[in-house]
Amino acid sequence: MTETTPAAAAAMPASQSSTTETSPLPGPELNIPAPEAATQNTQPPAAETQDTGTPEPQEGKPEGTGEDESKKQNKVPAKERIGQLTAQRNNLQAENFSLRQEIERLKQPLREPGPNATQDEVDRFNVKAAVREQRVEELTSQANMAAEQAMAVREATIEAKAEAVADRMPGLMQQLKALPVLSEPCVEFMAASDKGAEVGYFLTQNPNEAARISALHPYHQGIELARIESRLSAAPQVRKLTSAPPPPPRMPGAPSIAAKDPADMNQAEYSAWYRERQKNKA
Repeated sequence: MTETTPAAAAAMPASQSSTTETSPLPGPELNIPAPEAATQNTQPPAAETQDTGTPEPQEGKPEGTGEDESKKQNKVPAKERIGQLTAQRNNLQAENFSLRQEIERLKQPLREPGPNATQDEVDRFNVKAAVREQRVEELTSQANMAAEQAMAVREATIEAKAEAVADRMPGLMQQLKALPVLSEPCVEFMAASDKGAEVGYFLTQNPNEAARISALHPYHQGIELARIESRLSAAPQVRKLTSAPPPPPRMPGAPSIAAKDPADMNQAEYSAWYRERQKNKA
């Protein structure tokens, strides 16, 4: 298992990493208990209530309007915000990929002037090489910036998913940051998966499993995480209730006439089936 720091992970997008990187989610250091201790209290604390009376409306403003009401009106639903962040991150990753391709093209060696080249040809070659080198530096800076922005949006996406399930999984983001080991593929999977919050919660409740998965090859990490996602997505089997009466008791060894298609019955079977049918109608 290759350990990297968040600062090193920010220098290169996760899609180009050829080795397994393990690092906690970027962010400020938090003084919180270990994941096992954090899971003891799974219910959010009850909100304190205090009767402060009915506030008087401000002059010139209708009652109920103000900064709080404005924030409520401008608040984007969680699902919509997650979609916006996902689209923004996809655009940044596509931009980074395009820039890296152009950088590789510009790094291809130029055809050098031959031994009989004129001084003018040599000068033009030198200018072209210098322009290319400067362009590579500019594009590299842009690509690194796009990669850093994509990582920031990735964290914001996971935070938005954690906020959306805060009623069921309080403190999820803090618990994720408190994990001893959390690889880049794990973070990428949580940001991309529709069940990213649930997968992240599973990892916080099973830190040893999170460490084991983080030590695998990125390809096998994806397989293990997909299995967890599949188990968490599987809906429990619900047995449908019916108001139909139970079937009549059968004698042991008696053939089931109703289970046979009438077209395949012989004359005796058809007669018995027809009499039974008429009896049920009566």
